[in-house]
Amino acid sequence: MNVFLWALLALLIACSNPFSNGDCVAVGVAGINATVTERATNQAPEASPTMTIVDGSYQELGTLLVGSNPPRLLGAIERPGNYRVVVQASGYRDFAQENVAVTRGGACNSIRSMHLSVQLDRIER
Repeated sequence: MNVFLWALLALLIACSNPFSNGDCVAVGVAGINATVTERATNQAPEASPTMTIVDGSYQELGTLLVGSNPPRLLGAIERPGNYRVVVQASGYRDFAQENVAVTRGGACNSIRSMHLSVQLDRIER
């Protein structure tokens, strides 16, 4: 019986983490997730897009998710804020959206991603 209690205690200690928040395991969540297409074709633009996000004096260049088609740009990793988002691609008009609010919430106080559908208009020459 004593061996059983020690084994049970060891199992409880091994399976519990006093610093854990239960199911709260999301790390490195993108606050802004933008999918970029060309408006006329609803396909990926011919040029690779870039995304700049600004919140006050904070400025960040988004990360292009490699292999995504249409392209996806990620930014504001684990950073709440009120952003101005600008997406650019050569040969296309700039896309800008103000007041993109990234917040924390829920039981885990995790980042709530804002998903943007960005449609770029080709510049006629």
